Amino acid sequence: MPELPEAESNRVRVESHCLNRTISAITLGETSHVDLPGPAARDRLIGRQFTRTGRHGKLIFAGSDSGPWIAVHLGMTGALIPFDAPADPPDHTRIVIAFEGDRRLAFRVPRKLGWMAVIDDPAAYVAQAGLGPDALAIDRDAFADTIGGTRGAIKPALMNQKKLGQPVCRI
Repeated sequence: MPELPEAESNRVRVESHCLNRTISAITLGETSHVDLPGPAARDRLIGRQFTRTGRHGKLIFAGSDSGPWIAVHLGMTGALIPFDAPADPPDHTRIVIAFEGDRRLAFRVPRKLGWMAVIDDPAAYVAQAGLGPDALAIDRDAFADTIGGTRGAIKPALMNQKKLGQPVCRI
């Protein structure tokens, strides 16, 4: 779970720099070997705003109560990077969400292991994926109940995505 602090810091960065701004355009960078939303899903975001963020395990969410949301998995080295035009997006940017004005949000994925999807509801998505509880949101007793009955080494138990909410891949 070493990626959890990275996921949380990326969520906070999106929350600090990209909420309550109307999405005006979405452009793609180099897309090979990276799972990104298709044209119809991207179009659902145009004219909408991210008003909230969330995180479950290594998944980062940004959206609004009425939807839609983006679900982002950073992979091993990905990042969500806010920047202002006319600056160029960072290298290895796979998708750029442009907000009215100069603000942009780049999804940077150097190692091509991250992905982004457009979803309707984070809680439903987490349930459908069958993810366990978020590792940072459970108390000591719940953690002991989740991991305590595991036979074998502790590291494989901690890495088991069905025990603690860490998605291996998107559904």
